[in-house]
Amino acid sequence: MDIYFKREFEHPTYSFKERGACNVLLAFTPEQRVKGAVSASSGNHASAMAYHAKRLGIPCTVCMPVSAPLPKIQNCRKHGANIVLKGKNISEARKVALKLANRRGMTYINGYDHPHILAGQGVIGLEILEQVPDVDAVVLTVGGGGLLSGVSCAIKHNRPQTKIYAVESVRCASWISAMSAGKPVFTVCDHTLADGQCQL
Repeated sequence: MDIYFKREFEHPTYSFKERGACNVLLAFTPEQRVKGAVSASSGNHASAMAYHAKRLGIPCTVCMPVSAPLPKIQNCRKHGANIVLKGKNISEARKVALKLANRRGMTYINGYDHPHILAGQGVIGLEILEQVPDVDAVVLTVGGGGLLSGVSCAIKHNRPQTKIYAVESVRCASWISAMSAGKPVFTVCDHTLADGQCQL
C-alpha cells in the first residue's frame, strides 16, 4: 500500500487555510476591497486572511478569542491585520466580528462555510487527483468542516469511487457531535496539540 501526504504546512502561513483566504479575497468587488474584510479565528484562518489581505492591499480585521495561541496572534500582527482579542472562545469572537462587519460595512468571511473558502480548499482535492489519479481513499482532518467539504466535493465530482474518511481528535469532537445532532452544535474542546481545532 502506498501512502501520500499533502504538505499543506509549506504555505507561508503553514496551513491549507491560505487557499480559501486567497480565493475569497480575489473575488472581492472594488467596494469590498476598500471597506475590508473581517473574520473570526483562533489562528490559521486569521493568519491566512491577514497574509493575503496585505498582499492584495485589502484592509483586514481578525477577531480572535483571548485563548488564541500567541504565535498565531503575532503572525497576524506581522502581516498587518487589525487584531481584536475578545471572547473566551471562537463563538464569542465570531459575534464580535459580525458586529464589526455590520457597523463598518466590512465583509465578514467565515473560515469554513463560505462558498469561495470551500472552493479554495477544494483545489487540494483537484491536486490530489492530478498527483495520484487512481487514489483509493483520502483521509482528512475535520474541525469546522471547510477542508472536508471542499476536498470531498472536488474528489467525488471527478472520481466518485474514491472513499473519503474524516478524522478528528476525541478531545474536540465537534464534527461527530454535529453529525449526531443533525446540525452544528457548540462543542467544548479539551486542550490538544492541534491548537486550531474548531468549536462550532
